[in-house]
Amino acid sequence: VSISSVAGSGKTTCMLQTAFSCLNDSDNDATFGHSRHGINNDINDSYRQRQLQRRRPRSVIIITYNRSLSDECKERIIKCGLEKKGVWCYTIHGLISRVAQKTCN
Repeated sequence: VSISSVAGSGKTTCMLQTAFSCLNDSDNDATFGHSRHGINNDINDSYRQRQLQRRRPRSVIIITYNRSLSDECKERIIKCGLEKKGVWCYTIHGLISRVAQKTCN
């Protein structure tokens, strides 16, 4: 999933909600203080449940543009309790560095 948008539009919240939904058996957004509203939510929810039952990921990596965004995202991951569920946040350079360390060692 790639999200491109202007500052303050909710990109981080969207990514954390996506990670939460992907990693949890119960599809409950109450952790984030949001309720679901809109048209055809039952159809969208059942479609999403079928997709998640096919391949439920074990972890989620969120890649940010710079360190300050990564630090903010890490704080929110901890605040939401997602660090124990396998949600990681890196800058693109940090991720490549980590992969290179594991590959070269």
